[in-house]
Amino acid sequence: MPVATIIQAYSTFLVMGALIGFFKKRSLPPLFAAIALTIVGFTAAGMENSYPKRANKLCGLLAFSMFLYMGYYYIKTFKFMHAGLVSLVSACVLYLNFKRAF
Repeated sequence: MPVATIIQAYSTFLVMGALIGFFKKRSLPPLFAAIALTIVGFTAAGMENSYPKRANKLCGLLAFSMFLYMGYYYIKTFKFMHAGLVSLVSACVLYLNFKRAF
């Protein structure tokens, strides 16, 4: 599977989760943050053909930031659905991109 597809799927996963969270809790800051991170993710996916190392580093930074944010929320609440799941997926994406970036 191409890395650009993984980055696009991960970015879509983030924005869908933010939309669901917004509709459930009416919280705007996570929605704006997820939209900004999704734009970064799709930019990284677009750069994949031209600059693969830079795209992997950018997506790794995206995954690392989501891992820290949602990992902190998971530790605070111990709720696997959604915080633990997003942390786990972000850690997997971070591992894949870190391995390809260096």
